[in-house]
Amino acid sequence: MSWLAAAGKTYSIDVAGKSLFPSGPVADAMGTFTLSWFQTPPPGIVGFSPVSGAAGTQITLNGTNFTGVTRIRFNGTEAAFSTRTNIDDFYDLRLTAVVPAGATTGPITIETPHGNGTSTSVFEVLEGPLTLLAVLEVDRTLALSWPATASGYVLESSAALASPAWTPVGLPVETSGSRNSVRIVLAEAGPFFRLRKP
Repeated sequence: MSWLAAAGKTYSIDVAGKSLFPSGPVADAMGTFTLSWFQTPPPGIVGFSPVSGAAGTQITLNGTNFTGVTRIRFNGTEAAFSTRTNIDDFYDLRLTAVVPAGATTGPITIETPHGNGTSTSVFEVLEGPLTLLAVLEVDRTLALSWPATASGYVLESSAALASPAWTPVGLPVETSGSRNSVRIVLAEAGPFFRLRKP
């Protein structure tokens, strides 16, 4: 058992036990016991579930010595978290965290006053749904934009949606702030567009 002790505070410890005999436990069994204490070791992460998710996904972490957790980081990005407060919920062994915006794929670290623990497994951060924003400007110029954080996606076009033949749009992509954008001068019959990650 572990808890975050405060200097100068008095604590009472109740000890309960029982002896088992062939006939069952003896209610008034008594004996001596030895009380030992030591500083709580750093936390250890045994596993987490799910093992991947987009920002906003709730993750359950299992391990040891989570008492007094002060911070959780997903590959360096700080996350909101919640500890269990009821002893029946194993508050020292389990907690939940929410994948933060801006997190990247990597290990999870739990920080406590008695040290830090980092997972040996990697949590994979998935990119959320992408929105391709289209604005038709003057002279039939189509401005397409999408989040700049969507790395690795290719803008493709097709002349038809029935049996489409998708081909990459061979135009330079401009990045401004948090958006990527492409400007296309449309023909009379404009094509369809999509973002795809190869």
